[in-house]
Amino acid sequence: MPRTPLTYALILCAVLTACSSRLDFVAEVMSPKTSVETVVIDGEDFAFVTYRTGDSETAQPIFYIGGSGCVSLRAYMGTYFAQAPAGLEIIALEKSGVEDRAIGNRCAQAFWEAYTYDELTRRNEIALSYVLQERGLASIPIMGTSEGGAIALELAAQTDAAESIAILGAGALPQRQELQILYGAGPTDRELERVAANPQSIDERAFGLTNRYWTSVLDRNPARYASRISVPTLIIIGENDQNVPVTSAELANDLIRNSQLIIWPEATHTFDTPNGSQRDEVVQTATTFLTRQNR
Repeated sequence: MPRTPLTYALILCAVLTACSSRLDFVAEVMSPKTSVETVVIDGEDFAFVTYRTGDSETAQPIFYIGGSGCVSLRAYMGTYFAQAPAGLEIIALEKSGVEDRAIGNRCAQAFWEAYTYDELTRRNEIALSYVLQERGLASIPIMGTSEGGAIALELAAQTDAAESIAILGAGALPQRQELQILYGAGPTDRELERVAANPQSIDERAFGLTNRYWTSVLDRNPARYASRISVPTLIIIGENDQNVPVTSAELANDLIRNSQLIIWPEATHTFDTPNGSQRDEVVQTATTFLTRQNR
Protein backbone atom coordinates (compact mmCIF):
# COMPACT_ATOMS: atom_id res chain seq x y z
CA MET A 1 0.00 0.00 0.00
CA PRO A 2 1.46 3.44 -0.88
CA ARG A 3 2.43 5.64 2.05
CA THR A 4 0.41 8.82 2.32
CA PRO A 5 1.32 11.84 4.50
CA LEU A 6 -1.07 10.45 7.14
CA THR A 7 0.73 7.11 7.08
CA TYR A 8 4.04 8.87 7.71
CA ALA A 9 2.49 10.82 10.57
CA LEU A 10 1.29 7.60 12.19
CA ILE A 11 4.73 6.03 11.78
CA LEU A 12 6.26 9.04 13.51
CA CYS A 13 3.82 8.70 16.38
CA ALA A 14 4.80 5.08 16.81
CA VAL A 15 8.52 5.92 16.85
CA LEU A 16 8.63 9.07 18.96
CA THR A 17 8.41 8.50 22.69
CA ALA A 18 6.20 11.49 23.42
CA CYS A 19 3.87 11.65 20.47
CA SER A 20 1.37 14.01 22.06
CA SER A 21 4.10 16.56 22.73
CA ARG A 22 5.57 16.26 19.24
CA LEU A 23 2.53 17.18 17.19
CA ASP A 24 4.50 20.06 15.69
CA PHE A 25 6.96 17.56 14.22
CA VAL A 26 4.16 15.40 12.84
CA ALA A 27 2.45 18.45 11.40
CA GLU A 28 5.61 19.41 9.56
CA VAL A 29 5.66 16.06 7.77
CA MET A 30 2.23 16.98 6.40
CA SER A 31 2.95 20.67 5.89
CA PRO A 32 2.35 22.13 2.43
CA LYS A 33 4.77 24.98 3.29
CA THR A 34 7.71 22.65 2.76
CA SER A 35 8.46 21.63 -0.82
CA VAL A 36 11.07 19.32 -2.31
CA GLU A 37 12.47 19.65 -5.82
CA THR A 38 15.12 17.39 -7.33
CA VAL A 39 17.35 19.09 -9.89
CA VAL A 40 19.92 17.40 -12.10
CA ILE A 41 23.17 19.40 -12.30
CA ASP A 42 25.93 18.00 -14.50
CA GLY A 43 24.33 14.57 -14.31
CA GLU A 44 24.04 14.59 -10.49
CA ASP A 45 20.82 14.74 -8.47
CA PHE A 46 20.35 17.56 -5.96
CA ALA A 47 17.25 17.55 -3.76
CA PHE A 48 16.38 21.10 -2.65
CA VAL A 49 14.07 21.50 0.35
CA THR A 50 12.35 24.88 0.64
CA TYR A 51 10.31 26.20 3.55
CA ARG A 52 8.41 29.48 3.35
CA THR A 53 7.50 31.46 6.45
CA GLY A 54 4.18 33.17 5.84
CA ASP A 55 2.46 33.62 2.49
CA SER A 56 4.41 36.50 0.98
CA GLU A 57 4.94 36.23 -2.77
CA THR A 58 8.21 38.20 -2.52
CA ALA A 59 10.08 36.22 0.09
CA GLN A 60 13.65 36.89 1.27
CA PRO A 61 15.75 33.81 0.39
CA ILE A 62 18.17 32.31 2.92
CA PHE A 63 20.49 29.40 2.12
CA TYR A 64 20.55 26.98 5.09
CA ILE A 65 23.00 24.18 5.91
CA GLY A 66 21.86 21.80 8.64
CA GLY A 67 23.74 19.85 11.27
CA SER A 68 25.11 16.32 11.29
CA GLY A 69 23.03 13.18 11.02
CA CYS A 70 20.41 11.83 8.66
CA VAL A 71 17.19 13.56 9.75
CA SER A 72 15.33 14.60 6.63
CA LEU A 73 15.09 18.35 6.12
CA ARG A 74 11.52 17.74 4.97
CA ALA A 75 10.79 16.35 8.43
CA TYR A 76 11.96 19.29 10.50
CA MET A 77 12.53 22.51 8.50
CA GLY A 78 9.15 24.01 9.35
CA THR A 79 9.42 23.11 13.02
CA TYR A 80 12.97 24.41 13.25
CA PHE A 81 12.06 27.76 11.66
CA ALA A 82 8.61 28.02 13.23
CA GLN A 83 9.39 31.34 14.95
CA ALA A 84 11.40 32.89 12.13
CA PRO A 85 10.05 36.19 10.76
CA ALA A 86 7.37 35.98 8.09
CA GLY A 87 8.39 36.49 4.49
CA LEU A 88 11.40 34.17 4.32
CA GLU A 89 12.19 31.45 1.79
CA ILE A 90 14.63 29.06 3.44
CA ILE A 91 16.38 26.83 0.93
CA ALA A 92 18.55 23.85 1.85
CA LEU A 93 20.18 20.89 0.17
CA GLU A 94 19.21 17.44 1.40
CA LYS A 95 22.18 15.20 2.11
CA SER A 96 22.90 12.27 -0.18
CA GLY A 97 21.35 9.02 1.01
CA VAL A 98 18.84 10.63 3.39
CA GLU A 99 15.46 8.99 3.01
CA ASP A 100 12.49 11.31 2.55
CA ARG A 101 10.88 12.18 5.91
CA ALA A 102 13.52 10.16 7.84
CA ILE A 103 13.56 11.14 11.52
CA GLY A 104 17.18 10.16 12.12
CA ASN A 105 16.68 7.08 14.27
CA ARG A 106 18.36 4.90 11.62
CA CYS A 107 20.63 6.09 8.83
CA ALA A 108 20.58 4.24 5.53
CA GLN A 109 23.76 2.60 4.21
CA ALA A 110 23.64 4.98 1.23
CA PHE A 111 23.89 7.89 3.65
CA TRP A 112 27.00 6.56 5.39
CA GLU A 113 28.66 5.81 2.06
CA ALA A 114 28.25 9.42 0.91
CA TYR A 115 28.78 11.12 4.28
CA THR A 116 32.10 12.95 4.34
CA TYR A 117 32.82 16.58 5.07
CA ASP A 118 34.43 17.04 1.67
CA GLU A 119 31.34 15.72 -0.08
CA LEU A 120 29.00 17.89 2.00
CA THR A 121 31.04 20.99 1.19
CA ARG A 122 31.31 20.16 -2.50
CA ARG A 123 27.59 19.56 -2.95
CA ASN A 124 26.57 22.60 -0.94
CA GLU A 125 28.86 24.80 -2.99
CA ILE A 126 27.23 23.56 -6.20
CA ALA A 127 23.77 23.97 -4.68
CA LEU A 128 24.53 27.49 -3.49
CA SER A 129 25.75 28.50 -6.95
CA TYR A 130 22.61 27.04 -8.50
CA VAL A 131 20.30 28.94 -6.13
CA LEU A 132 22.05 32.23 -6.89
CA GLN A 133 21.89 31.64 -10.62
CA GLU A 134 18.23 30.62 -10.62
CA ARG A 135 17.22 33.69 -8.62
CA GLY A 136 19.52 36.11 -10.40
CA LEU A 137 21.35 36.98 -7.18
CA ALA A 138 24.98 37.89 -6.61
CA SER A 139 24.87 36.86 -2.94
CA ILE A 140 22.50 35.49 -0.31
CA PRO A 141 22.29 35.27 3.50
CA ILE A 142 23.71 31.93 4.67
CA MET A 143 22.78 30.18 7.91
CA GLY A 144 24.43 27.03 9.27
CA THR A 145 23.79 24.85 12.29
CA SER A 146 26.60 22.87 13.98
CA GLU A 147 28.40 20.98 11.18
CA GLY A 148 26.59 23.25 8.74
CA GLY A 149 27.99 26.31 10.49
CA ALA A 150 31.55 25.27 9.72
CA ILE A 151 30.59 24.57 6.11
CA ALA A 152 28.89 27.98 5.89
CA LEU A 153 32.13 29.67 6.98
CA GLU A 154 34.13 27.73 4.42
CA LEU A 155 31.76 28.57 1.56
CA ALA A 156 31.66 32.23 2.58
CA ALA A 157 35.45 32.41 2.53
CA GLN A 158 35.92 30.54 -0.74
CA THR A 159 33.21 32.33 -2.71
CA ASP A 160 31.54 35.75 -2.81
CA ALA A 161 28.14 34.13 -2.27
CA ALA A 162 27.52 35.19 1.35
CA GLU A 163 25.71 38.46 1.90
CA SER A 164 25.66 37.80 5.64
CA ILE A 165 26.13 34.75 7.87
CA ALA A 166 24.55 33.28 10.99
CA ILE A 167 26.06 30.16 12.57
CA LEU A 168 24.63 28.24 15.52
CA GLY A 169 26.66 25.84 17.64
CA ALA A 170 29.84 26.07 15.57
CA GLY A 171 33.26 27.68 15.69
CA ALA A 172 36.73 27.84 14.18
CA LEU A 173 38.76 25.18 16.00
CA PRO A 174 39.71 21.93 14.18
CA GLN A 175 37.49 18.98 15.11
CA ARG A 176 40.39 17.08 16.70
CA GLN A 177 41.06 19.97 19.06
CA GLU A 178 37.36 20.39 19.87
CA LEU A 179 37.11 16.70 20.79
CA GLN A 180 40.21 16.94 22.99
CA ILE A 181 38.71 19.88 24.87
CA LEU A 182 35.38 18.13 25.32
CA TYR A 183 36.55 14.62 26.21
CA GLY A 184 40.18 15.07 27.28
CA ALA A 185 43.28 14.62 25.14
CA GLY A 186 44.04 11.06 26.31
CA PRO A 187 40.61 9.49 25.73
CA THR A 188 40.20 11.36 22.45
CA ASP A 189 43.59 10.33 21.09
CA ARG A 190 42.98 6.67 22.00
CA GLU A 191 39.62 6.74 20.21
CA LEU A 192 41.07 8.45 17.16
CA GLU A 193 43.96 5.97 16.96
CA ARG A 194 41.33 3.41 15.92
CA VAL A 195 40.17 5.81 13.21
CA ALA A 196 43.73 6.16 11.92
CA ALA A 197 44.10 2.37 11.83
CA ASN A 198 41.22 1.99 9.37
CA PRO A 199 40.57 5.52 8.06
CA GLN A 200 38.13 4.74 5.23
CA SER A 201 35.84 2.37 7.13
CA ILE A 202 32.13 3.19 7.13
CA ASP A 203 31.37 0.31 9.52
CA GLU A 204 33.68 1.36 12.34
CA ARG A 205 32.58 4.40 14.37
CA ALA A 206 34.10 6.96 16.71
CA PHE A 207 31.94 9.38 18.68
CA GLY A 208 28.93 8.07 16.75
CA LEU A 209 30.24 8.82 13.24
CA THR A 210 32.17 6.71 10.75
CA ASN A 211 35.94 6.55 10.51
CA ARG A 212 35.63 7.78 6.93
CA TYR A 213 33.76 10.89 8.05
CA TRP A 214 36.31 11.71 10.77
CA THR A 215 39.20 11.23 8.35
CA SER A 216 37.68 13.90 6.12
CA VAL A 217 37.28 16.51 8.84
CA LEU A 218 39.50 15.93 11.89
CA ASP A 219 42.37 18.20 10.92
CA ARG A 220 40.54 20.63 8.69
CA ASN A 221 41.25 24.10 10.08
CA PRO A 222 38.22 26.44 9.97
CA ALA A 223 40.38 29.30 11.27
CA ARG A 224 41.92 29.58 7.80
CA TYR A 225 38.49 30.38 6.39
CA ALA A 226 37.14 32.48 9.25
CA SER A 227 39.98 34.97 9.00
CA ARG A 228 39.02 35.73 5.39
CA ILE A 229 35.39 36.63 6.15
CA SER A 230 34.28 40.24 6.46
CA VAL A 231 30.52 40.14 5.82
CA PRO A 232 28.19 40.69 8.82
CA THR A 233 28.27 37.49 10.88
CA LEU A 234 26.35 36.37 13.94
CA ILE A 235 27.66 33.47 16.04
CA ILE A 236 25.42 31.87 18.67
CA ILE A 237 26.54 29.07 20.97
CA GLY A 238 25.13 27.59 24.15
CA GLU A 239 27.00 28.29 27.35
CA ASN A 240 26.87 24.55 28.14
CA ASP A 241 27.29 23.25 24.58
CA GLN A 242 28.45 19.65 24.95
CA ASN A 243 29.37 19.18 21.25
CA VAL A 244 31.32 22.35 20.44
CA PRO A 245 33.50 24.18 23.00
CA VAL A 246 32.59 27.81 23.59
CA THR A 247 36.24 28.63 22.94
CA SER A 248 35.74 27.52 19.33
CA ALA A 249 32.96 30.06 18.83
CA GLU A 250 35.06 32.71 20.58
CA LEU A 251 37.92 32.04 18.17
CA ALA A 252 35.59 32.45 15.18
CA ASN A 253 34.39 35.74 16.62
CA ASP A 254 37.99 36.93 17.06
CA LEU A 255 38.95 36.01 13.49
CA ILE A 256 35.94 37.28 11.55
CA ARG A 257 36.29 41.00 10.99
CA ASN A 258 32.59 41.92 11.23
CA SER A 259 31.08 39.53 13.73
CA GLN A 260 29.21 39.40 16.99
CA LEU A 261 29.00 36.52 19.45
CA ILE A 262 26.08 35.53 21.66
CA ILE A 263 26.76 32.91 24.33
CA TRP A 264 23.26 31.72 25.22
CA PRO A 265 22.98 31.35 29.01
CA GLU A 266 22.79 27.77 30.35
CA ALA A 267 22.02 26.36 26.88
CA THR A 268 23.24 23.06 25.43
CA HIS A 269 24.18 22.31 21.82
CA THR A 270 20.48 22.04 20.95
CA PHE A 271 19.73 25.15 23.05
CA ASP A 272 17.91 23.31 25.81
CA THR A 273 18.14 24.99 29.21
CA PRO A 274 16.96 24.11 32.74
CA ASN A 275 13.98 26.35 32.00
CA GLY A 276 13.09 24.63 28.75
CA SER A 277 14.10 24.83 25.11
CA GLN A 278 15.37 28.15 23.79
CA ARG A 279 15.72 26.92 20.21
CA ASP A 280 12.85 29.01 18.86
CA GLU A 281 14.30 32.17 20.39
CA VAL A 282 17.78 31.36 19.06
CA VAL A 283 16.57 30.68 15.51
CA GLN A 284 14.41 33.79 15.60
CA THR A 285 17.44 35.84 16.68
CA ALA A 286 19.57 34.41 13.87
CA THR A 287 17.02 34.85 11.10
CA THR A 288 16.08 38.33 12.28
CA PHE A 289 19.77 39.26 12.14
CA LEU A 290 20.04 37.99 8.56
CA THR A 291 16.84 39.78 7.56
CA ARG A 292 17.95 43.11 9.01
CA GLN A 293 21.33 42.95 7.31
CA ASN A 294 19.70 42.63 3.90
CA ARG A 295 17.05 45.34 3.94
